[in-house]
Amino acid sequence: MLDHVSQDITDIEKRIFAGQEKQLVEEILHIKRNIVDFRRIMQAHKNIIKKLMATNTKFFMPDKTNIYFSNILDRTKDIWDILETQKENITAFQETNESLISYKLNEIMKTLTTLSVIMVPATLVASIFGMNVRHMPIIGHPSDFYLILSIILMVILTFVMYFRKKKWL
Repeated sequence: MLDHVSQDITDIEKRIFAGQEKQLVEEILHIKRNIVDFRRIMQAHKNIIKKLMATNTKFFMPDKTNIYFSNILDRTKDIWDILETQKENITAFQETNESLISYKLNEIMKTLTTLSVIMVPATLVASIFGMNVRHMPIIGHPSDFYLILSIILMVILTFVMYFRKKKWL
């Protein structure tokens, strides 16, 4: 079982930067659950062995069996240490995976914010010239549509150039 959990952790380590963050969330949680279950079992196992070692009855032959029980208890402690290391590793990988997901989400939010900042002034210009008022400058000329469209495109291009200069886009 320890080897299986170790192999799962190694697999997670190899796949964590491969762009499979969403799929790994569930797998990491399954591995963490397995480690917690295994630790619970080992804790109970260790307690039972300690109780058996403390029992002094003629049926158990304490002189001969205590050596075996102490070996089993030592091995249980070794397994506990391995499980502790595995728990720390999978927790670190979970934090790394969450950081990657958060980073990608931040990049998406930055892109959407940049697009909205570009489109809001263009929408404002279009809504101003879309009002039904009598004395609006530019309106009424034969090329007013193209003038308004060029103003909107200039606003958009200005913001795009600004964001490219800042390396946000």
